[in-house]
Amino acid sequence: MAPLLVVMLVVLVLLPGCGGGGEGPSRPGSRIEEAGPKPGARAVGGPGIEIGPASVRAAAAVGGADALFATGVHEESGFGARRVRDTECSGLSCSASDREIGVGNADGLASAGVVRRSGGIDVVSSADLDAESWGGWMRHGGFGVLLEREGMGAELREFRYGLALGELTEVAEGQDIGGTWRGRMVGVTEAGGFSDGRLQGVAVLTYRSTVALGDDAEDGDVVGRIDAAFTEIVNVSRGSSVPDVRFENVPVSLLDVTRTEVEVEDLQPPDAEPEVDVTARMAFDAGVAGNRIRGGFFGPDRAEVAGVFERNGIVGAFGAER
Repeated sequence: MAPLLVVMLVVLVLLPGCGGGGEGPSRPGSRIEEAGPKPGARAVGGPGIEIGPASVRAAAAVGGADALFATGVHEESGFGARRVRDTECSGLSCSASDREIGVGNADGLASAGVVRRSGGIDVVSSADLDAESWGGWMRHGGFGVLLEREGMGAELREFRYGLALGELTEVAEGQDIGGTWRGRMVGVTEAGGFSDGRLQGVAVLTYRSTVALGDDAEDGDVVGRIDAAFTEIVNVSRGSSVPDVRFENVPVSLLDVTRTEVEVEDLQPPDAEPEVDVTARMAFDAGVAGNRIRGGFFGPDRAEVAGVFERNGIVGAFGAER
């Protein structure tokens, strides 16, 4: 090889950006971290977001559930007519006139694929011809907004509502609690396309006791107040902001108050009152369809809060961890 050619090859190898071990400077914009515009954060579940397998937490949360909460049912017909039917909930079922909502209605949410893990919450999404789901699963509960379709053409009807379910915490007599829970909210506009109207935001719930659970407790007794703030709400598809939603001083009441006699030593006087352990579960419910929040405390030591809400044209659901 001619000496001049050897020299030229060596020079090319050592020049930055032309191979070899040199790290020389990049062209402007060739590395995002060095130059050029930085991409904005994409919304959870937005266009192009990959959907993975279903959350492994769903089966455990559904299997252990002993309570279910739902918003009103928002119905839209093929002619564009809309109506809202309020729901009454007890145990694992909610009813809205001729429509029943139970654990089976959460099947679509349970099989929805994970689009993101946010803290201890698996955010999930699914869609097919008959139903769509958008929500989340935690260790002891789940929450989401659902769309169900029936009929075709002019006979088509769409039903959308929020749902939350899980294993409510059992609180013992004498416990005076308080705290803050943080997590996610999901929602959908009460009319229009479900996919185009999906919302997400931050959920913060703050609870304060007003009365400790006592031995004279009864079902329905109010023992505290909870505030719920849903902020940083955005439309998933459009990336547009939505005003915050807040509920304040929502009463928290007792459910399923249970009294259990405790065995005592024989040294007790014959006429002594038997000792009794009192336990109950705690839930909250305020408002009517279109302007309501309801939910409860889930898991050991009130580890989670989950529920549903309606306000400002939003049908929503939320879950948060302590």
